[in-house]
Amino acid sequence: MNIVAYPNPTSDLLNIGFDSNANQDVLVTMLDATGRLVINENRNADEGANKFVMSVKGMAAGIYTMQFRTSDSVQSIRVVVE
Repeated sequence: MNIVAYPNPTSDLLNIGFDSNANQDVLVTMLDATGRLVINENRNADEGANKFVMSVKGMAAGIYTMQFRTSDSVQSIRVVVE
């Protein structure tokens, strides 16, 4: 799963793009710098390219870890909220 998030840093909307090798459920979580869960969403991914938009408006400024969990992998990227 190749994950991109832009614009990064952001203060409003975050565009998320990723490739999936199968039709599957993806659990998307975002953790703050202390490890506290701030976003927890289930998404359906189609085989191939996928894209969705996530609002970070109102979140505290800082560095967050966004995790993508499928039945067979976990991948993370860093997101900066201004």
